[in-house]
Amino acid sequence: MERFFRRHFAVGQKLGESGPYGQGFNYHLEVRFPLSLDRDICLKAMSAVVATLDHKALGVDVHIPAPPSSENLARYLALEIEKRVGTKVSLSLERGDGFLFREF
Repeated sequence: MERFFRRHFAVGQKLGESGPYGQGFNYHLEVRFPLSLDRDICLKAMSAVVATLDHKALGVDVHIPAPPSSENLARYLALEIEKRVGTKVSLSLERGDGFLFREF
């Protein structure tokens, strides 16, 4: 059994000649945690990681594995949340334009 939580956040990504901070995207993140984890620990971990990214520019304000893409952002989110909760999580990351990345 798992429990899941959702968060919404926005980041900028440098894509081609789109200006100094790139193009902005809205994301919907869904993270699935083992049911054995305390609800508050899950929420705090997820909120802390999202707070480091929200309204920031990838590759400028926040450094994730290059290139700053939705796939690498999803991997970064999973690794950072897993560090905080001490176990594997699965997630899906949907970009506002409909791009969906799932890692289970």
